[in-house]
Amino acid sequence: MDERLAARFWYDNLTPGCINSFHELRDKFRANFLQQRRFQKIQEEILGIRQCSDESLRDYLQRFGREKLHMTDRSDGMMTGAFISGLRPGRLFKDLIARPPTSMEDFFTQAHNFIRADEANAENRLRDSRGAANDNKAGQSYRDASRRQRDRYIPRPNSRPNERTNVHKPSFTPLIKSPAEIYATSEGKAVLRPPPRMFAPAHRRDRTRYCEFHNDHGHDTNDCIDLRKEIEACIKSGRLSHLTKGAKAQRMRRLGAIASTIHSLLKFPIPSGVAIVRGDIPRNNECFQVSRKREREPAEVTTPTPQENDSEKEEVEINSLYPN
Repeated sequence: MDERLAARFWYDNLTPGCINSFHELRDKFRANFLQQRRFQKIQEEILGIRQCSDESLRDYLQRFGREKLHMTDRSDGMMTGAFISGLRPGRLFKDLIARPPTSMEDFFTQAHNFIRADEANAENRLRDSRGAANDNKAGQSYRDASRRQRDRYIPRPNSRPNERTNVHKPSFTPLIKSPAEIYATSEGKAVLRPPPRMFAPAHRRDRTRYCEFHNDHGHDTNDCIDLRKEIEACIKSGRLSHLTKGAKAQRMRRLGAIASTIHSLLKFPIPSGVAIVRGDIPRNNECFQVSRKREREPAEVTTPTPQENDSEKEEVEINSLYPN
């Protein structure tokens, strides 16, 4: 390769913007080519130049151009062979092997065209990835905005938080009786405190439902949250704990009792041994059959006849000391 091609290669690989005047160009040109005369590289050193794994093709081409300026043999065949031997496997390597350059000028043309195409493709790929990321962000923002817009029109319950028609009811302890049955007993009325007043306006209450606990319309007694809360408080304090499901089994476990419905007996430990309480199996079976029969047959209501009434009156004894 003659001096003109070497000078052109050096000029083409200058960093853009590094030359501010002709005098600066002259000084750099002299420094580069005068250094070349002082240090000459042998052929084996040039053939040992290899493209690094993290080195771009442009950087490798520039480094090779600096190294070849110090070669004693700068023929076209020597230059292209040394460059191709140090090139990493890739598309340019296959193209140069398939179509060997005819001269250094042809070699530089192929190399620079490949570098421009590769850099343009990388830039285009980066732009597409950024556009896809922006599209994803825009789509996410649109979905979030749509979700917020839908949430604005979700119908809200008209009831106030302390009304008894709340959708989310608190969980309560299972009972063996309904709240209405518990409130109807004298025991329930004795321990349950009076309820707070209803906050729902009277014109918005359901007149077809009546609450015994509030003594007012609006909801059923069994659906009254205030009643359930009051019963729950009494259960926790122990006043109505016997009305919870499993309370009987818990008491039996505390006593260490064992019950047998088949043999109609109950065993539990006592200080002197084991106590056994036996039931009357025939009587139990008879009571069970009678209860089943009453469930299947409607109850018959009989009206006493006048004669029966007279006979009952005749059987009444009047004390002679108190005729009136």
